[in-house]
Amino acid sequence: MFNPKWVIGRTITQLEMNPFDDLRGGTAHNPVFVLDNGARLRFLTEETDTGDYGTEIVYHKPNSLT
Repeated sequence: MFNPKWVIGRTITQLEMNPFDDLRGGTAHNPVFVLDNGARLRFLTEETDTGDYGTEIVYHKPNSLT
């Protein structure tokens, strides 16, 4: 579970857009924000069976490969 305390006061030092083919003739992106301590943030779209959407924030600790 993401804890906002992990990122409060941190600075984004890099943004990796990670473009990929959207299979409809365009380009989609899977952005990853790199913080000043080496941690990484990415975002996943959450979809329910009833058509509601949300966003999950995924935090990768500094020096973490997962």
